[in-house]
Amino acid sequence: LFPTAYVTYAASDDHLYSLNYSRRIRRPDFDYLNPFVIRTSPYYYSEGNPFLKPSFIDNVDFSYVRKQKWVNSIYYSHVSDFSQNLSIVDANTNVTRDTPLNYANTYQLGFSTSYNFSKWSWWNSFTGFNMNYQHVRSKTDFVQSTDGYNGYLYTNNDFTLNKSKSVFLGLNYAWQLPGRYQIFHISSLHMLDVSMKFLFFKKNLSLTVAAEDLLN
Repeated sequence: LFPTAYVTYAASDDHLYSLNYSRRIRRPDFDYLNPFVIRTSPYYYSEGNPFLKPSFIDNVDFSYVRKQKWVNSIYYSHVSDFSQNLSIVDANTNVTRDTPLNYANTYQLGFSTSYNFSKWSWWNSFTGFNMNYQHVRSKTDFVQSTDGYNGYLYTNNDFTLNKSKSVFLGLNYAWQLPGRYQIFHISSLHMLDVSMKFLFFKKNLSLTVAAEDLLN
Protein backbone atom coordinates (compact mmCIF):
# COMPACT_ATOMS: atom_id res chain seq x y z
CA LEU A 1 0.00 0.00 0.00
CA PHE A 2 1.21 3.50 -0.88
CA PRO A 3 -1.16 5.93 0.83
CA THR A 4 -1.25 9.71 0.70
CA ALA A 5 -2.92 11.71 3.50
CA TYR A 6 -3.49 15.45 3.85
CA VAL A 7 -4.78 17.45 6.82
CA THR A 8 -5.29 21.16 6.11
CA TYR A 9 -6.42 23.96 8.41
CA ALA A 10 -7.25 27.44 7.10
CA ALA A 11 -6.95 29.84 10.04
CA SER A 12 -7.96 32.70 7.71
CA ASP A 13 -7.68 33.69 4.07
CA ASP A 14 -4.04 34.65 4.68
CA HIS A 15 -2.87 31.75 6.87
CA LEU A 16 -2.96 28.09 5.86
CA TYR A 17 -1.47 25.08 7.68
CA SER A 18 -1.11 21.56 6.32
CA LEU A 19 0.31 18.19 7.41
CA ASN A 20 1.03 15.64 4.68
CA TYR A 21 2.15 12.02 4.64
CA SER A 22 2.97 9.78 1.69
CA ARG A 23 4.61 6.43 1.02
CA ARG A 24 6.20 5.73 -2.36
CA ILE A 25 8.23 3.08 -4.17
CA ARG A 26 11.23 3.67 -6.44
CA ARG A 27 11.88 0.73 -8.75
CA PRO A 28 15.33 0.27 -10.32
CA ASP A 29 15.79 1.03 -14.02
CA PHE A 30 16.44 -1.80 -16.46
CA ASP A 31 20.10 -0.77 -16.85
CA TYR A 32 20.58 -1.30 -13.12
CA LEU A 33 19.20 -4.86 -13.37
CA ASN A 34 20.99 -5.95 -16.56
CA PRO A 35 23.86 -8.31 -15.51
CA PHE A 36 25.77 -7.74 -18.78
CA VAL A 37 29.42 -6.84 -18.14
CA ILE A 38 30.96 -3.80 -19.88
CA ARG A 39 34.75 -3.59 -19.70
CA THR A 40 36.37 -0.22 -20.41
CA SER A 41 39.90 -1.18 -19.35
CA PRO A 42 41.75 -4.15 -17.82
CA TYR A 43 41.21 -2.55 -14.42
CA TYR A 44 37.62 -1.32 -14.67
CA TYR A 45 34.26 -2.86 -15.58
CA SER A 46 30.60 -2.20 -14.87
CA GLU A 47 27.65 -4.55 -14.53
CA GLY A 48 24.03 -4.46 -13.41
CA ASN A 49 22.60 -6.26 -10.41
CA PRO A 50 19.57 -8.50 -11.12
CA PHE A 51 19.04 -8.95 -7.37
CA LEU A 52 18.56 -5.22 -6.77
CA LYS A 53 15.48 -4.46 -4.68
CA PRO A 54 13.19 -1.43 -4.92
CA SER A 55 13.46 1.42 -2.44
CA PHE A 56 10.57 2.50 -0.22
CA ILE A 57 10.16 6.16 0.74
CA ASP A 58 8.16 7.60 3.63
CA ASN A 59 7.63 11.38 3.57
CA VAL A 60 6.14 13.69 6.24
CA ASP A 61 5.73 17.41 5.60
CA PHE A 62 4.34 20.25 7.71
CA SER A 63 3.74 23.51 5.81
CA TYR A 64 2.63 27.05 6.57
CA VAL A 65 1.43 29.28 3.71
CA ARG A 66 1.01 33.03 4.18
CA LYS A 67 -1.10 35.04 1.73
CA GLN A 68 -0.60 32.30 -0.90
CA LYS A 69 2.85 33.75 -1.61
CA TRP A 70 5.18 32.65 1.17
CA VAL A 71 5.52 28.89 1.79
CA ASN A 72 7.49 27.42 4.72
CA SER A 73 7.92 23.68 5.23
CA ILE A 74 9.55 21.30 7.69
CA TYR A 75 9.95 17.85 6.18
CA TYR A 76 11.22 14.39 7.05
CA SER A 77 12.05 11.59 4.64
CA HIS A 78 13.11 7.99 5.22
CA VAL A 79 14.33 5.76 2.37
CA SER A 80 14.82 2.05 3.03
CA ASP A 81 17.08 -0.07 0.78
CA PHE A 82 18.48 3.00 -0.96
CA SER A 83 20.33 1.94 -4.12
CA GLN A 84 23.08 3.58 -6.14
CA ASN A 85 26.09 2.72 -8.28
CA LEU A 86 29.18 1.98 -6.20
CA SER A 87 32.78 1.61 -7.37
CA ILE A 88 34.25 -1.37 -5.50
CA VAL A 89 37.99 -1.93 -5.68
CA ASP A 90 39.47 -5.42 -5.29
CA ALA A 91 42.52 -4.90 -3.09
CA ASN A 92 44.26 -8.00 -4.48
CA THR A 93 43.84 -7.33 -8.22
CA ASN A 94 43.33 -3.53 -8.16
CA VAL A 95 40.31 -4.03 -10.44
CA THR A 96 37.31 -1.72 -9.94
CA ARG A 97 33.80 -3.10 -10.30
CA ASP A 98 31.02 -0.51 -10.80
CA THR A 99 27.63 -1.95 -9.83
CA PRO A 100 24.40 -0.80 -8.10
CA LEU A 101 23.70 -2.03 -4.58
CA ASN A 102 21.03 -1.53 -1.91
CA TYR A 103 23.69 -0.21 0.39
CA ALA A 104 21.93 1.98 2.97
CA ASN A 105 18.88 3.35 4.72
CA THR A 106 18.75 7.15 4.58
CA TYR A 107 17.12 9.68 6.89
CA GLN A 108 16.61 13.35 6.02
CA LEU A 109 15.25 16.25 8.07
CA GLY A 110 14.99 19.64 6.43
CA PHE A 111 13.49 23.11 6.16
CA SER A 112 12.49 24.96 3.00
CA THR A 113 11.05 28.39 2.35
CA SER A 114 9.98 30.09 -0.89
CA TYR A 115 8.38 33.38 -1.84
CA ASN A 116 6.52 34.42 -5.00
CA PHE A 117 7.08 38.13 -5.68
CA SER A 118 4.61 39.65 -8.15
CA LYS A 119 4.08 43.22 -6.97
CA TRP A 120 4.69 44.68 -10.43
CA SER A 121 3.18 43.38 -13.66
CA TRP A 122 6.53 43.50 -15.48
CA TRP A 123 8.47 41.36 -12.96
CA ASN A 124 7.63 37.99 -11.44
CA SER A 125 10.12 36.31 -9.13
CA PHE A 126 10.12 32.95 -7.34
CA THR A 127 12.89 32.65 -4.74
CA GLY A 128 13.60 29.89 -2.27
CA PHE A 129 16.05 28.32 0.16
CA ASN A 130 16.42 24.71 1.29
CA MET A 131 18.55 23.30 4.10
CA ASN A 132 18.57 19.71 5.34
CA TYR A 133 20.44 17.22 7.49
CA GLN A 134 21.03 13.72 6.10
CA HIS A 135 22.09 10.51 7.82
CA VAL A 136 23.16 7.50 5.76
CA ARG A 137 23.15 4.21 7.70
CA SER A 138 25.22 1.74 5.70
CA LYS A 139 24.16 -1.88 5.20
CA THR A 140 27.38 -3.02 3.53
CA ASP A 141 31.10 -3.14 4.25
CA PHE A 142 31.86 -1.13 1.09
CA VAL A 143 30.48 2.14 2.51
CA GLN A 144 30.72 3.70 5.95
CA SER A 145 27.74 5.27 7.67
CA THR A 146 27.90 9.04 7.43
CA ASP A 147 25.95 12.24 7.94
CA GLY A 148 26.09 15.92 7.04
CA TYR A 149 24.26 19.05 5.91
CA ASN A 150 23.19 20.20 2.46
CA GLY A 151 21.68 23.50 1.33
CA TYR A 152 20.91 25.53 -1.78
CA LEU A 153 19.43 28.91 -2.75
CA TYR A 154 17.62 29.66 -6.01
CA THR A 155 15.77 32.51 -7.70
CA ASN A 156 13.79 32.36 -10.97
CA ASN A 157 12.88 35.72 -12.53
CA ASP A 158 10.71 36.64 -15.53
CA PHE A 159 10.68 40.19 -16.91
CA THR A 160 8.26 41.70 -19.44
CA LEU A 161 10.30 44.20 -21.49
CA ASN A 162 7.62 46.04 -23.51
CA LYS A 163 4.05 47.28 -23.14
CA SER A 164 2.65 44.91 -25.78
CA LYS A 165 4.00 41.96 -23.74
CA SER A 166 5.80 40.36 -26.64
CA VAL A 167 9.41 40.42 -25.38
CA PHE A 168 10.43 38.62 -22.20
CA LEU A 169 13.67 38.08 -20.30
CA GLY A 170 14.31 35.12 -17.99
CA LEU A 171 17.07 35.02 -15.36
CA ASN A 172 17.50 31.90 -13.24
CA TYR A 173 20.24 31.59 -10.64
CA ALA A 174 21.04 28.84 -8.12
CA TRP A 175 23.75 28.51 -5.50
CA GLN A 176 24.59 25.08 -4.11
CA LEU A 177 26.27 25.47 -0.72
CA PRO A 178 29.24 23.24 0.15
CA GLY A 179 28.10 20.22 2.13
CA ARG A 180 27.23 16.54 1.87
CA TYR A 181 24.65 14.73 -0.25
CA GLN A 182 24.25 11.03 0.61
CA ILE A 183 27.86 9.71 0.60
CA PHE A 184 29.25 12.54 -1.53
CA HIS A 185 31.00 15.77 -0.58
CA ILE A 186 29.67 18.73 -2.58
CA SER A 187 31.63 21.88 -3.26
CA SER A 188 30.07 25.30 -3.85
CA LEU A 189 28.32 25.56 -7.23
CA HIS A 190 26.92 28.62 -9.02
CA MET A 191 24.44 28.11 -11.88
CA LEU A 192 23.06 30.87 -14.12
CA ASP A 193 20.61 30.50 -17.03
CA VAL A 194 19.43 33.37 -19.26
CA SER A 195 16.66 33.27 -21.87
CA MET A 196 14.86 35.65 -24.23
CA LYS A 197 11.37 35.02 -25.57
CA PHE A 198 9.78 36.85 -28.52
CA LEU A 199 6.18 36.73 -29.76
CA PHE A 200 5.42 37.53 -33.42
CA PHE A 201 2.39 37.68 -35.75
CA LYS A 202 -0.14 38.74 -33.11
CA LYS A 203 1.51 36.37 -30.60
CA ASN A 204 0.85 33.29 -32.74
CA LEU A 205 4.57 32.59 -33.22
CA SER A 206 6.96 32.17 -30.31
CA LEU A 207 10.77 32.22 -30.48
CA THR A 208 12.96 31.47 -27.45
CA VAL A 209 16.73 31.80 -27.22
CA ALA A 210 18.38 30.35 -24.11
CA ALA A 211 21.89 30.19 -22.68
CA GLU A 212 22.42 27.65 -19.90
CA ASP A 213 25.06 27.37 -17.18
CA LEU A 214 26.84 30.60 -18.12
CA LEU A 215 29.06 30.39 -15.03
CA ASN A 216 30.27 26.92 -16.06
